[in-house]
Amino acid sequence: MDYTVKKSKRKTYSISVGRDGTVEIKAPLRRSKTDIEKILEKYSPWIEKNIAKQSEKAKQGRKLTEEEIADLKSKAKIVLAEKTRYYKKIIGVEPTGVKITSATNKSRGLNESLMAKQYKT
Repeated sequence: MDYTVKKSKRKTYSISVGRDGTVEIKAPLRRSKTDIEKILEKYSPWIEKNIAKQSEKAKQGRKLTEEEIADLKSKAKIVLAEKTRYYKKIIGVEPTGVKITSATNKSRGLNESLMAKQYKT
């Protein structure tokens, strides 16, 4: 199994499986490669299960077309405008604007298929 190791001033180990199936282990600075491999061996069932889970998610997901993204953004503008008007009365502030982007989160990414389901009419 391929994996990357990041050592830092920490006391515990952390294992994560990325969306692309990559395995990363964060380990204390003074731990040897043997110690790290023992941890990976101990948690290999969990790692394999999560690699399979990420692979399944990748098969199920699909990329939205530019047209679909533009449609979702226009629908989101309508919903957010209504919500902004509602909350500005409650909070008593005047927003300077609302910006809708296709930015992604480092750990989760943009779940475009979920957005499509959420805003379909």
